[in-house]
Amino acid sequence: MHTEKVQLNYLMISPRKVRLIANTLKGMPIIEAQAQLMLRPQRTADALLRLLNSAVANVKHNKQIGVDSLRVKQVVVDPAPVLKRSLPRAQGRATSIFKRMSHVTLIIEEMAAPKVARFVIPVAPKKENKKSPAPNRPSRRATKDEKKTDLEHARPEKKLVDPKEQVHDAAERKSNTRGVMKRLFNRKAI
Repeated sequence: MHTEKVQLNYLMISPRKVRLIANTLKGMPIIEAQAQLMLRPQRTADALLRLLNSAVANVKHNKQIGVDSLRVKQVVVDPAPVLKRSLPRAQGRATSIFKRMSHVTLIIEEMAAPKVARFVIPVAPKKENKKSPAPNRPSRRATKDEKKTDLEHARPEKKLVDPKEQVHDAAERKSNTRGVMKRLFNRKAI
């Protein structure tokens, strides 16, 4: 049986948080472990998924073993050096802050009898790299005159308003806001 060992050193997440997710992966087939990590909302899941994908790529390239016959044998999360910082507090004191890091070691192995996958993770199709311009983008740059005409057409037309109606609307708005202010500032103190 072939095994592959990969490490992720100095992960800026505390070992306790990493272990919560890492312990759920032990003994799982690779495809199921990848699906578990993809669905987890925790930040740790992204780092573990990258590590797992790296291990799978190593096995595929170096030992030509299919993904279906692999499983997670062991995940070890060790504490790394701790960054010690301080937070200023009242009266000149300081509270210590420990920014904990972790070293993650992942070991995957080949199974004797591969299990049938319960589900399939769809692979996104690769996009073709075309050098042609985008369909909405013009093929040449607009001249200054063309830009001016575009701007003129884009501006909304001004509405002609009777000055008497304008004064009436302003008085209405003023009376409405005045009532609100009057209610706010004429309250009795409790």
